[in-house]
Amino acid sequence: MARKRIPTGLCGILAVDKPRGMTSHDVVNTLRRLTKERRIGHAGTLDPLATGLLLVCVGPATRLASFLMSGSKVYEARICFGTATTTDDGEGEIIRSCEVSGEVADADFAARYLAELGLPASVLQLPPAYSAIKRDGVTSYKAARAGEALELEPREVELTGARLLECGHDYWCVRLMTSKGFYVRSFARDTGDALGTAAHLGALRRMASGSVRVEQACTLDSLEEGEPLPFIDPVAALGLPVLRIDAVQAERVKNGRALTLVAAEFASLEQGSGAAAENGVVLPPAALQPETVTPAALQPRCLMSVVHEQTLLALYERVGSTGFAHPRVVIPGGVRIGYNTETANKGAGDVRRNL
Repeated sequence: MARKRIPTGLCGILAVDKPRGMTSHDVVNTLRRLTKERRIGHAGTLDPLATGLLLVCVGPATRLASFLMSGSKVYEARICFGTATTTDDGEGEIIRSCEVSGEVADADFAARYLAELGLPASVLQLPPAYSAIKRDGVTSYKAARAGEALELEPREVELTGARLLECGHDYWCVRLMTSKGFYVRSFARDTGDALGTAAHLGALRRMASGSVRVEQACTLDSLEEGEPLPFIDPVAALGLPVLRIDAVQAERVKNGRALTLVAAEFASLEQGSGAAAENGVVLPPAALQPETVTPAALQPRCLMSVVHEQTLLALYERVGSTGFAHPRVVIPGGVRIGYNTETANKGAGDVRRNL
């Protein structure tokens, strides 16, 4: 007989600074052991090689994971020239070695190459063979390990910012801002091919995901069993327009019923074009400032965070030009709103790290 799950009452979003060598699922399992909560999932995989920001949803907040994944990402990456590997990163076997031309070590050339990518740009990118993509129910990396690599289809992704941080005789350190689904390993591989050599990803650190920065993240070592978790503000993390409702409307939301927008109070959270540019790469804002908006200003099919008092109850979507919004996801019990006071203000700092 299956063991009955005992509710822990935990519900929130954690920003974790993932260490190198752990899979994203390792992080989830560590948190399950610490909290005794089984409903934990991450919002966006990081490879074992990578470090940096991993958003983790706990309890009923796991219903928000897919929405957190959709935001843009900021990475700092080390591209190593001269060798290609089976995995397109430093953990694979070398399958090809090439000479590296002198222009690769020219910082002016490297900066110009990145600037001339035509950003922002939509590109067709072939995912790495060692990826978690599935085809006909088969996972790509499992097939590759078995010597039966899948024929993956190129995917359209976006690269919206690229800047050189450092240049050596056989490596570049770069900062990239990308869409969901962008593989930095593929970018490293393709950069080598474009320059007439070979390349792989030597190191990777995720600096931001949507509106959350790595400065807001905690380390796994700082968490202790039985101690409160340093949840971040879910509304700020989602970065969506906010629909504030009263107690009567809150009861409607809990039952998954439609809302009348004209009777509600709105606030919007600046993002995208409202974000400041740092060193040529647009980054998510460190602090989101509310401003008044009206229902008419909302775009058709606009997704919004529905808030009552200090609790995020649901995500609703306006369909068409109607004055009604319908539920996309309702969170049982809701998610409490409020920044982790120790980390909320760290996002304003310089996000550069040595790779």
